[in-house]
Amino acid sequence: MTSITPAAREYFRAFFDHNRARFAAALALTVLDIPSALIGSWLLGEIIDVIAAGDLGRLQALLALCAVFMVASFAISVGMYRAKSDFVFRALVSYKSLAFRRLSEKSIRAFSRENTGSYLSLLTNDVASVEEGYLKRSFLLVYHALLFVGTLAMMLFYSVPLTLAAVALSLLPLAASVLMGRELAVRERAVSDRNEAFVSELRDLLAGFSVIKSFKAEAQARGLFDAASGAAEEAKRARYWWDCLITAVSGDLCSVLLQFGVFFIGAWLAIDGQITAGTVLIFVNLCNYLMQPISIVPQYWASRRAAAGLVEKLAAATRENAERAGERIDPRLERGIEVSGVSFGYEPGAPVLRDVSLELAAGRSYAVVGASGS
Repeated sequence: MTSITPAAREYFRAFFDHNRARFAAALALTVLDIPSALIGSWLLGEIIDVIAAGDLGRLQALLALCAVFMVASFAISVGMYRAKSDFVFRALVSYKSLAFRRLSEKSIRAFSRENTGSYLSLLTNDVASVEEGYLKRSFLLVYHALLFVGTLAMMLFYSVPLTLAAVALSLLPLAASVLMGRELAVRERAVSDRNEAFVSELRDLLAGFSVIKSFKAEAQARGLFDAASGAAEEAKRARYWWDCLITAVSGDLCSVLLQFGVFFIGAWLAIDGQITAGTVLIFVNLCNYLMQPISIVPQYWASRRAAAGLVEKLAAATRENAERAGERIDPRLERGIEVSGVSFGYEPGAPVLRDVSLELAAGRSYAVVGASGS
């Protein structure tokens, strides 16, 4: 990921504001969930070898071990998902709270020059992308990276030649995933921009509904809506298509090649007496855990970078502000307030108040009454 701006760094820190314990628990349980996949593969291989040997006593012991394994694996998985959901919940609450706090600090002059539709998109559609692409996939990146290391170590323990063959076959999708993952980040940003434009167009159309009806401009309004909606959906279609293409090339096609290649090479080694039939089954099952990180990690990393870009976008939008004028005054009021011949306007050349004079005595209460919305 590129260097993070100071404004964006504040938003990334908000994810962990009073949330570090939840993050640590979710990360620890994610790591503990990794042995479940490896132990399950080992049990399958052991059962095949026990069947070949006809050892009924060993089979009964494996059955008891399977029962303990399933209970422990289920408990770890439930705890992991609960810890992740708690962390993501707190992270998003802090993230959106910080965004609105920074937004409320803007001056009226700065806010009036901006398009509020962009904030609606940043705090709805983009937050969903940040949740899925950055927060949730950060845990998946750790899980798949460590699972890859554990799978490789287990494969080397059983058979070095078959491990080398599996690694060689699994490298096929790597180049495609890396090259295609760059384009995914570009398309993710395009989706954000199109959603922002659509929300802005929708807000303007709804705000001007009475004007549209007065001038009988319903057809033109529908045309504007359809154009903005179509552009937003087209950007999402392009992103979804590219995401599916990465999955098809680096996942489905190469996964089949890997499993069949390892199966036939393992069968040859088993016939030659170098490994057992159970070991072949272990390798075929482990191929999934070897293939998933290679195909998924580049894709998830690209999504994470794209989501981080949305955080940068929000930080840049809330950072912009007009210079503040005036000076700090003592909060204690010793004397009354006197206003003489004051005029005021939000924009130069457009006064709202003209030549206002009044006197407010200290310690008394006054009510300034005007029309609704004034």
